[in-house]
Amino acid sequence: MGGDRELLSIVYLLLLCFCRKQNYNSTYFFCLCRAQKVHTNKETTVTGLSPDTLLPQAADICAWFQNNLLYHIARRLQRAFIYTEMYGMCGPNKTLVLSGGVASNLYIRAKLSDLCSSYGYRLVCPPQKLCTDNGIMIAWNGMEKLLSGRNFFQDPDSTDVEARSPLGTDISKAVSNSSIRLPKLLLDAS
Repeated sequence: MGGDRELLSIVYLLLLCFCRKQNYNSTYFFCLCRAQKVHTNKETTVTGLSPDTLLPQAADICAWFQNNLLYHIARRLQRAFIYTEMYGMCGPNKTLVLSGGVASNLYIRAKLSDLCSSYGYRLVCPPQKLCTDNGIMIAWNGMEKLLSGRNFFQDPDSTDVEARSPLGTDISKAVSNSSIRLPKLLLDAS
């Protein structure tokens, strides 16, 4: 990846400032928007150009950001794979379902598939065309719940509406408290 090293440093520093939290539950979109705004303001002042003519290295920024997002997701998955193995939480058919907008990215899909394979998991994704529309993903979630027989009610008036619709029990605190030391993560950049 070529491009402006100073710009990448600015983006990196902003990501550290805005996204570095103990539990890493941060919003990447906010960080990227903030980084882009800071850089655009700086360049507008220096060059006198309008913001819409700036960022000729946008592809480099996006590739860098995508790679860092992938790394973050992969580290969380590593921790999850190790935790579930430590506590015997998965049977012989270890499967990870990747859905939503991130699953529409074929590069991320391929790299996470490699990671899953290295831990003995199978990666399953809905068709790419179903991963970009939130309504479709909500319907997919509903279908999975219906098929599983969990958290499904026949009478919609008796169902509480939730902003999040978990498919299982939240064990995130137990995973955090387990202090798992992760092995080095090697992701092929190709």
